[in-house]
This record gives sequence, structure tokens and C-alpha cells, in this order.
Amino acid sequence: MNPRILLALAFAAALLIGLTVWLHVDDGAKKPADVELNPDSSAPARSLDELSTAAITQAAVAARAPVLPIAPAPDAHDFQLGTQALRHVITGAITSSKDGLPVSYATIDALPPPSDLGASAPLLRVADSYGHFEIKDPDAGRWKLTCSARGYATVERVVTVVGLEPCFADFVLTPVAQNAKLLVRLRTPAGRPLLTTIDPLCLEIAKALRPVFVADCPTRRRDLPAGTNVLPIRATAVTRPVSDEWFEVTINSKGSACCCLMLGNHVLDAVTFDESTTSVALVASCDDLLGWFGSVRLTVVDDISGDPITAIVEARPEIGDTRRVDTDARGYVQVDRLTQGEVVVHVYASLRAPITRKITLRGGETADLGVIRMVKTVDIGGWVERAEGERASANVFAYRIDGEATLISDLSTKIESNGSFTFKGASPGLYLLSLTGATRPSIKAVQEDRVRGWAYVDARFGAVNGVRIR
Repeated sequence: MNPRILLALAFAAALLIGLTVWLHVDDGAKKPADVELNPDSSAPARSLDELSTAAITQAAVAARAPVLPIAPAPDAHDFQLGTQALRHVITGAITSSKDGLPVSYATIDALPPPSDLGASAPLLRVADSYGHFEIKDPDAGRWKLTCSARGYATVERVVTVVGLEPCFADFVLTPVAQNAKLLVRLRTPAGRPLLTTIDPLCLEIAKALRPVFVADCPTRRRDLPAGTNVLPIRATAVTRPVSDEWFEVTINSKGSACCCLMLGNHVLDAVTFDESTTSVALVASCDDLLGWFGSVRLTVVDDISGDPITAIVEARPEIGDTRRVDTDARGYVQVDRLTQGEVVVHVYASLRAPITRKITLRGGETADLGVIRMVKTVDIGGWVERAEGERASANVFAYRIDGEATLISDLSTKIESNGSFTFKGASPGLYLLSLTGATRPSIKAVQEDRVRGWAYVDARFGAVNGVRIR
């Protein structure tokens, strides 16, 4: 066959193959997995047909844009700038105006712009130890940021978030010299948090610990001198220990002073501070607290026979919890773990008049109240005489005469429909009975029956009945 005819047929076949490849590549843009992206173009053609086909294929592929693997869709808040990815964020650094150093762990309160649903809830962020903070993916609009840190004045600023651009909000905080906040911590001698490491017995007495702020530090392990002036303070309420933080106070004065750890009037520890101090650590041990405890013992018997009585003894210390203990078969009882200072002791028994004693207890000692003699209670009964048309009273009041003139309101009882009344379980003694409880007249006037609505009763030696009130 004529070589020219063969060459024309080869060229036509190459065009047809090239067109087919072009259409195949175009379809491969939709299905990249079916396309060979890197044909081996370095291999030499072994025939005119192969050479023409390879050349046309390379030309067709080169004429099209290179087909790349499909990458995951970028985040809606990220965009590509060269090889760098910039995040949609509010970020900033917090430093001190005093020395330019970072302010660690400052708090950022961020109020977002209002949404279509109304006002948005504020966000809270805490800066890291390098004073850096960030709020990721903020909504576009005006944000109000409030930066605060212990020992620094609070700073507010407004920033505007636009599109996907990062927003920078740096803060420079000024130390506060007046009204500085002081964090008070309680520690053991080993440096551990006191309130979270001591045993339950010591923790109970630790509830009575209190701070005192004075001008000059007193001597440790001694009572605070009488007449010591306490600095005015305003303390935040801390009812439960959190970690090793006891409480935080705001000092309303400049200059230096002293923070004392007190148990009653006793100074356990004292630490100086000034306006630049942000925290103090006060040290106490479990032994310090246990040394503050004392005890009370007593024996309860019948006033007439001297026989032991089963009674309840209630001890109320000036500082700390109230203790209630029952007497044993001998009428004996010892109440332990009472804080030193004034202690009020109440003794109660069935059908017996209650007894009250007051003592001053010192740490480490046991106060002996000796024998407590209890008398039986008495009943006082009678009736009320009413004049015709007189308004009926609902109750009768009993006032015990303590000493010569003092009246103590002890009891009240209801007047029955027939006018009778009865006081049960009254302590033996002298009484004035009243219908109104109004201003009390003189005892002598009541004894002489010269005051209406009152009656005098001598119930020192037993029950009294037939009392008449007119």
C-alpha cells in the first residue's frame, strides 16, 4: 500500500484516539479514581502508531488543568493564606503596668453580641500562666470583655469581630494599692492545707478559728493583749473550705499590718502584709487545736434522798458546738471536747426542776462541778373568777420570783372552759400568776391581794392547788 495512504490513516487514527482520551479525561474530572494522573511519558515509542498516540495523549492532558485529589472541605471559620491556616478567634495577652510581666490566671468575662433570640449568655475564660487567653469561633459583632485579677483593677473594653478575621484584645492591668484583696490560707506546719488534712475531731474545733487584723503583730501562742485595736475589714463569705483557701478579705487601709489566726482570744499565728501582698499563709497544727479543749464533770442526785438520777447534761461553750451527754447509773458524767472560755451547763431530768451552771474553762483542764442536787417539780393549779360581762382571758402566765424582786417568765398555760388551769412541771419557788402579762405590779401589792388579775403563790415545798385569780 502507498506509504502516504498509511501515514494518513495513522494520523486519522491518532486524532480519533486523542479525542477519545480528551473525552475520557473530561469525564475523569468527575471520577478521579478512574484517571491515570501520571502516565509514563519517558518510554520511547516503538512504532509510528504508538508515537503518534503517546504524543497526542500528552498534548491533550497538558491542555487540561491537572486533576488533583479532592481535599476535605475547609472549616467554615478557617481560610488558607499560602500554607498558613488562620483561625477565627478572639485572642490577647494580659500584662501588668508595673513591670510588663504577664498576669497569670486572670479572668475574662466576655459578653457576646445579642442574637436573633435576644441577649446571649456571657462566656468565662481564664488566662494561662503566661497571661494568654482566647475565645474560639466567636460570633460576629461587638463583644464586651471584662478582665479582672486578684490585686489589680478591673479593665473593660469592647472589640468588634468582623467576618473570619482574627480579633486581638490585649489588656494592661494596674495593681491596686488600696482596698487590695488578700487571700488567707490555712496550712499545717508541713505546708499542707489545714482544713482538708486534719482529722474530724480537729476539724470540728477548726470551725471556731477566726482572723484578726491588727497594726502590729502580737506574740504567738499568747492571748491578744487587752485593748488591741482591730483594723476594719470587709470579708467575703466563705462557709466551706475550698482547697487550701480559707477566705478572701478586702483591706480598707494602706500600709503594713498583721493578720492573726485566733482561737478565742489566743493567737496561734501572726503574719505581716502590705498593699502589695496578695496572700498570706497562717499555720496551725492539730495539737494546737486539741490543746484548746477542756472537759466538765459532775454528779447528779436527788435533793432529798441523795440517790443518783438519770439526767441529760448539755454543755454550751462560747465557741464551738454544744455537747449533750447522759449520766451513768451512778449519776456521773464527763463532757469532753469543750473549747476554753465560758461554758453554760444545763442539767435536765424527768419531773425535776432544771439546773443551770456557768463556768470558765481553760484548755487542757477538767472543771469539776461536784454534786448537782435536783428537786422534783411541782404543779400549781386553781381557777379564774370572772365578773359578769368581763372579757375572758385565754391563758395564765407564771413569773418566778428570783431573789427579792426579779421576775422570770417561766410558764404559761391555757384556761379551760370552766375557768380552771394547771401548771405542770414547775420548778419549786415563789410565783406571781397573771392573766394579762402586762406591766408587773409590786410583789407586796400582789401578796396583799390589792391588784386584780394577779395572784401570789408559794410553791417552794410542793404542789399548790386552789389558787384563785380575780
